[in-house]
Amino acid sequence: MGLIASAFLAAVTLVVAVTPSFNLPGGGTGEEPLFPAPPGYLLPWAGGEIHSVTQGEDTSLTHNGQAAYAFDFGLNYDTVVAARSGRVSMVYDRSNRGGCDPALSSASNYIVIDHGDGTSALYLHLAYDSTLVAPGDLVERGQPLALSGETGVTCSDNGDGPAPHLHFQVQHTEEGRYSTQSLPVAFDDISEDGGVPVEGASYVSGNYCRGKPQKIRL
Repeated sequence: MGLIASAFLAAVTLVVAVTPSFNLPGGGTGEEPLFPAPPGYLLPWAGGEIHSVTQGEDTSLTHNGQAAYAFDFGLNYDTVVAARSGRVSMVYDRSNRGGCDPALSSASNYIVIDHGDGTSALYLHLAYDSTLVAPGDLVERGQPLALSGETGVTCSDNGDGPAPHLHFQVQHTEEGRYSTQSLPVAFDDISEDGGVPVEGASYVSGNYCRGKPQKIRL
């Protein structure tokens, strides 16, 4: 073997010997763990789609008190995807009732995802029998969860009937309660206003799911 080749092999051997091994999250595959969830939220609909904010945070309508930091997004029987990974803690999708009557507040379908850091995300007003996940499931960000709908109190702006939309909020995790005190949240795919959605504005989601299909077909 020539002198130059011998020197090259010796250098490669030295590099291999002194380079430490890296333990990546997710068992060395390079994938992020699902629970506890890595920080950060993306908009809760399929990547590349645009939807509007029909009610912002801290309003005189319904986003006050416990729901002060909630957002309503104008998803009309569209696919809802996970804004952040985590473990599904609660699911209900057996209601087919919705409208303007406050008595319907207990008729909402919902999914709650626990992020493992004392917070959870609530996805509310989902369509009847449309959920794809069950309690205990681990979900990744961007994974389809259900269809938005008009269950529960989903009154239109003019009060003449139901209006399909998605109510989303981040909240304190409390076992056995699907709706608790909401918390401030910002989205990494909104570049202005500190990532906080503004009522009346429309946003394109950057929430893709690693090349997997995101749309639920009726």
